[in-house]
Amino acid sequence: MADSVEEISSSAVSAEAQGSDLQLDMADIQSLMADPGMMARFADQLAGMIGQSSGLIDDLSPKQQRRLKALQKLQRQHVELEIEYHNEVSALERKYAELYKPLYDKRRQIVNNEYEPTDEEAAWPPKEEDDEADAAEGPDKNAAEGEDKNESSTDPDEGAVQAAAGVEGGEDGEDDDEAEGLGGLPAFWFACLTSNELVAGMIQEHDEDVLAELIDIRSEYLEGNTGFTLHFDFKPNEYFENETLSKTYHLVPEADGDDALFYEGPIFKEAVGTEIKWKPGKDVTVKIVKKKQRKKTGANKGETRTITKRTQQDSFFNFFNPPAVSEDMPDEQLEEMAQVLHADYFIGDILLSKIIPGAVLWFTGEANEFEDGDDEDEEEEEDLDDDDDDDDDLFASSKPAAPASKGAALFDDDEEEEGAPADEGSVSVDVAKLRAFLTANGALEDGKAYTAKELVAVIEA
Repeated sequence: MADSVEEISSSAVSAEAQGSDLQLDMADIQSLMADPGMMARFADQLAGMIGQSSGLIDDLSPKQQRRLKALQKLQRQHVELEIEYHNEVSALERKYAELYKPLYDKRRQIVNNEYEPTDEEAAWPPKEEDDEADAAEGPDKNAAEGEDKNESSTDPDEGAVQAAAGVEGGEDGEDDDEAEGLGGLPAFWFACLTSNELVAGMIQEHDEDVLAELIDIRSEYLEGNTGFTLHFDFKPNEYFENETLSKTYHLVPEADGDDALFYEGPIFKEAVGTEIKWKPGKDVTVKIVKKKQRKKTGANKGETRTITKRTQQDSFFNFFNPPAVSEDMPDEQLEEMAQVLHADYFIGDILLSKIIPGAVLWFTGEANEFEDGDDEDEEEEEDLDDDDDDDDDLFASSKPAAPASKGAALFDDDEEEEGAPADEGSVSVDVAKLRAFLTANGALEDGKAYTAKELVAVIEA
């Protein structure tokens, strides 16, 4: 029996990479699998095989390699059709953006008290739905409503109060709204933003008064599937000079080179935001820190002076100042910056595709009901996927993974929490790598396709 897992696993890698005829006794493999610590080190060794050539392509005959090149050329033609598809989708998005615009303009007018909807425009839900709801609740509701109407009509005091307030019977208090400056829907967009969990996480307490001045959020698609712009319109306010703050997301619609065989749509390149012209003392993205210093020596010993420092602080308005990426950055910093930009683009896409089109649903909170439903569907799909993967995970842990928050799922898709203890007694091994290991050691028959269960049977034999 081999003395260590390093000897066994390095032999396996060597056999796979060099085509060695090394043979291992199956008792060695069974002993290896029975030791979780050794299996964990073995899994690390297998990880080193990722990206290495299996030698399969090199072993193809000239005619087989010629056929392979034909398949690669077909794949390139598929990529070109995918690019055409995404360009046509982009053109369709721009077309419908123009059709949506009159609806968004009317929404802006209603929200900002520039237009009062007619009775017909405010008739929602449709009459048929009202009738169905009344029928479902039965005659008791109608009787109760009749009693309420009779009571209100026979109460002289209430009529006097309405007359004094200038409200006629049957009106819903529109005059009161106007008199108290409550026309339109105040803080409509602030409520929409704070209703979305991810966007709300960006908003700090010192941002709230500024965002209360927000009167509209608009979007605009760039030509040629090259990105989009978000516009935040504000009424004149005490915080900054700008009437509109914008942010543009630039995309690269082409594949990565003429020989690229993989394409999943435009690639995010960079984001550029408006420079905010803050009024003196109103910049909510910085914090003013004052410190007193006392002189310890010299003629003026004991005197104090005040030093003022400006430090950056978390704020929603940092959204308009995305970080710049330089090729000169170290790899670790570039990787960290890529995660930041990925998150930034994700927020921009939420605003573009969810909050702007369905603003009223975010204002009422109904959008979150749909979002929660999507999450439940995803959880059910994940459960099904887990069931399908049971056959593949030969050494998978039986301990379920801790559920991740939305924010964690979004950014840490493939990372483990640093410092988290590993599960003892369990380890995950890729079936493909295990199959390669067993093949390299002559444990599998040539030309036979093995399922995961059959591989287990081979190991247990």
